[in-house]
Amino acid sequence: MLDALYIATIIILEIEELEIQERCANHGDTWENTKELFYKEARRGTENPYFWSSVKEFSKILEKYYTK
Repeated sequence: MLDALYIATIIILEIEELEIQERCANHGDTWENTKELFYKEARRGTENPYFWSSVKEFSKILEKYYTK
């Protein structure tokens, strides 16, 4: 079974390790608020479509970083 909090934590740690938080923050918001919202989505579980939408968006940013 997938653990949404584990997935969120791994993505957040990767973003912070790469120091690309500004690229990942929601428009007009801080990284800290964006991160807290992502954790909130993850706590609702893998059935939450908003969680997967965030995973998709963060993945796109990470892909661009790694394939530049």
